[in-house]
Amino acid sequence: MKLTDRFSEKEKKRFNRWLAQNRKEAVKTGFIIGFHFFLGFLLGWFLFFGPLEIDNSLVQFLGGLIVGIINLSLTTRQKFLSIIGRKKEAARLEKNLRLGRRGVIGVFLVLIILQMYLLGIFPPFRADSEVNFNRMLRVLRSNYAYEVDWDSLENEYRPLFAESSFPEEFYPLAKSFLGELNDPGVGIFSDNLPTEDRWLGLVRKIEGQALVVWVRPGADFEGLEPGARILEREGIEASEFVEEIPSREIGASSPQLIEYNRYSRLLTLGVDEEVEIVYETPEGEIISQTIYWDEDFYGEGEDTPYLQVEELAENAVLIEINTFFTQLAPDLLVDFDTALNEHLDKDFVVLDLRENRGGSLYLAELVAGRFFAEHWEYGEEKYPSRLPHKAWRGSFNYDIQPREPIFEGEVILLVDTTNMGNAELFISAFKDSDRAKIIGLPTAGSAGESLSMRLSEGQVNYSFGDFMREGQNRLFGEGITPHYEIEWRREHLVEGIDPYREALNEIIENH
Repeated sequence: MKLTDRFSEKEKKRFNRWLAQNRKEAVKTGFIIGFHFFLGFLLGWFLFFGPLEIDNSLVQFLGGLIVGIINLSLTTRQKFLSIIGRKKEAARLEKNLRLGRRGVIGVFLVLIILQMYLLGIFPPFRADSEVNFNRMLRVLRSNYAYEVDWDSLENEYRPLFAESSFPEEFYPLAKSFLGELNDPGVGIFSDNLPTEDRWLGLVRKIEGQALVVWVRPGADFEGLEPGARILEREGIEASEFVEEIPSREIGASSPQLIEYNRYSRLLTLGVDEEVEIVYETPEGEIISQTIYWDEDFYGEGEDTPYLQVEELAENAVLIEINTFFTQLAPDLLVDFDTALNEHLDKDFVVLDLRENRGGSLYLAELVAGRFFAEHWEYGEEKYPSRLPHKAWRGSFNYDIQPREPIFEGEVILLVDTTNMGNAELFISAFKDSDRAKIIGLPTAGSAGESLSMRLSEGQVNYSFGDFMREGQNRLFGEGITPHYEIEWRREHLVEGIDPYREALNEIIENH
């Protein structure tokens, strides 16, 4: 501790005498002063790095150094005043130091709360259309992961929102506005939105035709079954109908998901809607039918287990994982480990991920860890802004940690266009590491961190993280291309043949 000329010679001698007589206490006091410098440095660095979002490392360091030196000098003075006998002045300075530190922490908290409000964690103060539109636009401009011409969207939609009533007209209009982003990771939720349409069945484009792939159990319409060909809906040819659907109603970022979502609309209808369709049955009969939704259809026969195991051959086992959502699959990890442990001696493990739309990435990475003998970093997620609940990081690296016992044989993944979210991250880890052969159709191209913003009487989820695969290939809008792409044919649907199994059998037999 260095004395300054602001103290008398008598006080300096008193301090030097104390220093000579209390070596251990002096060392302890010096440690305390040094510790306060370190705390001040951390506080200053954190203030510039975090709430102030200064990206310059030198400025962050200098900010920490300045706050550290201030804290050091004030703490040193307070300790010296106490040692030389100025007890009241030392106590007053100590009190002011405590108040100052609390004030700095208070400023931190205010800045963090302000950031969280600007992020949309709290709802707007007023429930009207313009206020909520401004909130939505401001948050998305700052924090949405991908490039958008916000000025054009604002010019188009601001007059519409200005004339809309809240909440009845606001929420359908907000849904249309968000649909312009063509992002399946974006969604709006409110009791003020109309009831969502129901899927009576699934139609996909196969061999250039709109073919029925699946019909919901209980929906018994004559001849409407896998392999039927949709010809018209409401008097419009099927191919023309799907092309006329506005892109903002599709919610898709990649060409394969756009096509999937468009054709799926052919058998999608509102709860109270009746639709005229014309279709050709697998036997060639042309039928005109009025289809409708019945609540008895909903959920019937759909209690599919989240994990199923099937021995394909003496040297191969198939494990079907339908979801990584912990709410839907609370015991998935235990059940998966049990199944895999019983087949560690196999040459092949096939993971059937078709229809898996993601869920818990933590759970997915634990499952993947059973197949990686070494640590594998499989991607980086980049953020457009640094926010408190992401610890003000600009990016985050994802990795797989090995988890014993490791399956050392060959791995095959069955994938399709329904794979999105964290299921795609799981697949990308296997694809880019060459740990597995991928069979199927290109995945959806929809993955990355999402955040929520609060509106009056509703909520918006939006994409915040831009996930970049190994080699800096963007996943959004691209998806993952399999090693072996499946070609569906109408005869597959009619005869109940799974072309995935055909490809699997060929790989296993040629092993």
